[in-house]
Amino acid sequence: MTTGWVIAITGMILLSIADIRERKIPVIYLAAFCMAAAIYTLFLGRTGWDSFFFSLLPGFFLLAVSLCTREGIGYGDGWTVMALGLLTGADSCFAAVCAGLVLTALCSLSLLALHKVSGKSRIPFLPFLTIGLGVGMLVQKGI
Repeated sequence: MTTGWVIAITGMILLSIADIRERKIPVIYLAAFCMAAAIYTLFLGRTGWDSFFFSLLPGFFLLAVSLCTREGIGYGDGWTVMALGLLTGADSCFAAVCAGLVLTALCSLSLLALHKVSGKSRIPFLPFLTIGLGVGMLVQKGI
């Protein structure tokens, strides 16, 4: 496991806990995570600008979705995914986002079917993204 993955998993767990407790991502935590990702990428990470910009694409996608849906997915989720892309690479980040979206949808549908939430309820996305990242890491490492 590389330093980038350790930073990614640790940061995602801490941000997920905050997202569950506060229903938002505290700016100070998000800034620290993004700063760690930027420092890692600039000094220890990938070489090449193409890899750098490609790894930001999943986060830009979520920011665009956030803008179009009036924060149906929050801006903090998009910034978190951008940092995650820098730490793990575009392919792993994209897989984690897809897994997180599928897990969020399954959980939401289950809660709606059981009448535990309404259609206007909001559930935190980062815990599902963290699970998707963990599953992706296990699959990628062949564990």
